[in-house]
Formats: sequence, C-alpha cells, structure tokens
Amino acid sequence: MAETFLADFRQEIQSAEALLKKSSECRNIFRTSLATDAVLSKVLRPRNGPPAAPARAIVIRVPAIVCARQLGACRVELRRFIELVIWHVYFEDHAVEWKRFEENPRRGFVRDMEDPIDFCAHRELTFYLNYAKSRIVEQPSEAAARAVDQLRKDQSILNADVHPAGVAGPGMTKSPLDAVGEPELKGFNEIQRSVFGAACILLAARHTSRFNNLPAMHRAHFDWLIGSKVAKEIRSGPFGL
Repeated sequence: MAETFLADFRQEIQSAEALLKKSSECRNIFRTSLATDAVLSKVLRPRNGPPAAPARAIVIRVPAIVCARQLGACRVELRRFIELVIWHVYFEDHAVEWKRFEENPRRGFVRDMEDPIDFCAHRELTFYLNYAKSRIVEQPSEAAARAVDQLRKDQSILNADVHPAGVAGPGMTKSPLDAVGEPELKGFNEIQRSVFGAACILLAARHTSRFNNLPAMHRAHFDWLIGSKVAKEIRSGPFGL
C-alpha cells in the first residue's frame, strides 16, 4: 500500500514538473524566498527570542513545498513565519519572559494575570503584534508601522488556511495535491511576498545598524522584495529607531 501511494504521488508530482519548470510565477516564488533569506541572514540575529534558524527554514522550505503541490501547507507555513518574526520583536526586549517561554514553549495561552511573566510569555499573536506596533511607532518614515499593519492583514487571511473550515466546504477537491497553475501560483506569490517583505521591513527598522550595513547584493534583494516605491521612500530619509 505504501509503495502504491508513493508511486501515485510521484506520478502526480512529475505531471506538474514540466509546468513548474516553465512557470514565471514559480520562479517568482523561488526568488522571493531567496531574496528574503539573504536579508534575514544579515538582520535576524537574535540575542533573545526564537533563533533565526526556524524562520529561515520556513523561507527556504516554501518553494520546495510548492513543487510538491502543497500550496495550502505553504500558507500555513507563512502564518507560522509571521508569529516567529513578531515573537522576535517582543522577546528581543524581554529576556525574562523568553526564559519562561523556553521552559514550556507548547503551553499555549495563559489567561491568569497573577503571574505577569507567565502571562506575557504565553499570549496570542494579537498581543505581540500590538507590541510591535507600539515598539516602532516613532520610526520616522512610518514604513515599519505599515509593515505591522500588513502582517496583521496577512495573518487574518492566513488564519482561514490554518482552520479546517477552509477545506471542509462543498466543492472542495478530494485530491491530496493542490492545483499549481499560473493563477494559483500567482495568488500564492502575492501573499508570500507581502508577508516576507513586511517582515523584512519590520526587522530592518528594529535593527537599523544591521540594515545600514547590508552588503550591496543583500540591499538589492531587499529593494526588490519590498518594491521600488517603498525602497525609495526608506532611502529618502531616516529609517528605523
């Protein structure tokens, strides 16, 4: 049974291989991830909070999962990525809370405020998004504040992919593999680039000195990822904290 399953799966993957090789949207997905990882390699170097490796692993894993025709799983990975980045912003400033989180990372939300450290170490994503917005509210260009707002919007969209209701409706495909035509790939790349771009803006604003020291290649990746309009805006005046 396992051999039959794997043979069927391999056949489905191979049937999409020719399309993916010719797809400009698939190339955009790869380029988006590679550009993001180049930026993260320089700006995401946490002293406290989650290590950089899990977030960077998601960034690199996404194109591979796309090639396995698992766009739904990719969107779940984007949702996890948002949380890791926002945790970084919060826990970078809260070493005591991070130490408590590390003791029991799977604990879930804490509702009891009698232990403030525990309460702040195990909160829902909205709490940490609000903190990030408050943390960078004085950032001169306001680009980072808009990035947090964008991550909040993207999180709301991606929550539907995490919830099973997104695949339980009538007319949903029974196939274990997702369609990977140009429209589906384009739609995924739009939210992939939105999430990764907003995250890189936020992290760059949080760590201005690292951003200012980006090598030319990494800076070019950053500019491409966030778009020329925002890149020009950031270059035109003070950026970061």
